Amino acid sequence: MQQPTGELTPVAIAEKTALSAMQAWALAIWKWTKRLYIKKPLGAAGLSFILLASLSAIFAPLITPYGPLVQDYTVRLTAPGAAHWLGTDDYGRDLYTRIVYGARISLSIAIVAVFTEKLLSLAVGVFSGYIGGWVDMLIMRIADIFLTFPAILLIMALIAMLGVGIDKLIIAFVITGWAGTARVIRGQVLSIKNNDYVEAARSIGASKGRIMLRHIMPQTLAPWLILFSAALANIVLTEASLSYLGLGVPPPHPSWGRMLSEAAPRAMSAPWLVIFPGLAITLFVLAFNLFGDALRDVWDPRLRGR
Repeated sequence: MQQPTGELTPVAIAEKTALSAMQAWALAIWKWTKRLYIKKPLGAAGLSFILLASLSAIFAPLITPYGPLVQDYTVRLTAPGAAHWLGTDDYGRDLYTRIVYGARISLSIAIVAVFTEKLLSLAVGVFSGYIGGWVDMLIMRIADIFLTFPAILLIMALIAMLGVGIDKLIIAFVITGWAGTARVIRGQVLSIKNNDYVEAARSIGASKGRIMLRHIMPQTLAPWLILFSAALANIVLTEASLSYLGLGVPPPHPSWGRMLSEAAPRAMSAPWLVIFPGLAITLFVLAFNLFGDALRDVWDPRLRGR
């Protein structure tokens, strides 16, 4: 049967709906970014630095003059200059190149670990808060056990059992970091699950999985994203600390923490070996914290008017 002129087919309707949703998301992101840059200049500066550092890490081979592992003993411990912008280390490796590649490693570990950890936390928090009962009590007691111990000690214990490596480091971050966010998301769910729209969905026979995915989880994404941005700074700092102790990124991969550890004996004679990696860690953590604070202020109605 020929489709009547002027009527849209189901496929066309679906495509039009998807396009409208994408346009709405793009408009919302543009308005939020504009509001961020106008009302929260420090948060905007943090976001700009994160984007610039991310682009530098992605295009590291194009913006660095040397390889991160290239050694040249004829220029070892050279002070910052035209040939080596941030100087060289004990092995004649270009410090600027190693810092840029170190950003690639730190960002990769932080993004993969935090995304996996927060996704697990979101699922556990929504499930625990909505199901309730003995399931909720069991999950929260397990979370309390993880929160009892300092995270850095648990991570060190897991690395001691799993071994040193980037993949082992990510696994340790995921295992030790889910509990706090899961408790926050659970608290959000407890205040959401008795709302009228959830009761309406339940009354028409919607399954528990559909209610959790379609009606409850989207309402928890704002605090989840704020916790996500804050966790990135924590992961960068923790990874640098572990690498400084020799438990993080294994050599010869460039790591800011390991650079600081190797440069400690040269802190007085070659201060650039300590200053620039330390400055990179400081700026990264500060940028993530500023952006996370701005994210909270922009999305929290109680803080938006300040």
